[in-house]
Amino acid sequence: MVWNPFKKSSWDKVGKAIVDTGKKAGDTLVDTANTVAKETEKAANTVAKTATDVVNDAGKVLNKTAQQIEQEANKAINDINKQVLQPATQATVDAYNDAAKTANYASNEFNAGLKVAGSAIEDGAVMVGDSLVAMGEYIAEHACVIGVSSVITGAFAASLNNPATEGETTTMFAPMCTATATAMAKGALQRTVIITECNACASFLVNMIWYIPDVKKGVGEKNKENLIAAIAFVMAQAVVKSPYAWLSPQTASIMLSGVVGYVVSNLVCTGKLPAIPK
Repeated sequence: MVWNPFKKSSWDKVGKAIVDTGKKAGDTLVDTANTVAKETEKAANTVAKTATDVVNDAGKVLNKTAQQIEQEANKAINDINKQVLQPATQATVDAYNDAAKTANYASNEFNAGLKVAGSAIEDGAVMVGDSLVAMGEYIAEHACVIGVSSVITGAFAASLNNPATEGETTTMFAPMCTATATAMAKGALQRTVIITECNACASFLVNMIWYIPDVKKGVGEKNKENLIAAIAFVMAQAVVKSPYAWLSPQTASIMLSGVVGYVVSNLVCTGKLPAIPK
């Protein structure tokens, strides 16, 4: 086992055996696979559309070609990535991007999701529980972010950046993409119209990383639903603001993984969630 300088326990127990994080990662992937299977059990009984089908359907509703939708999506994502965040917020984004590069998961879409979440937290956050730092698990907040971002990004890279799971991901995200396109065509896209679909997507990705020890302990069962609700709110707001970026299940899932990663690590490492207006 490699000594982890970010973990407080490593400083307290230098020279003693600590939990094998390699085994943790292996267990996490098994748990993740089981979770995905449960989430998609009903969907497996039907023939899922491909991501291309979903985009083509959106194009028909919006009277645009798939290529035009892709161009609009790229523009929207680039605009998001041009946002200037506060130094502390950007430091978290950078930590996730560093982890993503290591996991071969870095992309404009992932970075955009991180920025969406960071901006939402800058707009307002509320304390909902103790952080792993307060619990004494990590020596400092940024150390916590580095440690947590690494395992979360690794789990998403294994689960979402994988042709074998494309069908499952499309099945989970297609309803949100379709609802967004339909509402756009009617000129009626607003948060309340898509919040149910966003909540389903948020729940899917949270469950994907739930059995990572730091995530489960740092969030806690009592805050899991609050976490999902906060992520769904941030996602719905982002969809309304930049809808073309969310019409492809593949693009949407990667962007949302950035949102989920940032919001989860913020809760785990600071005890705070984005504020949801009442």
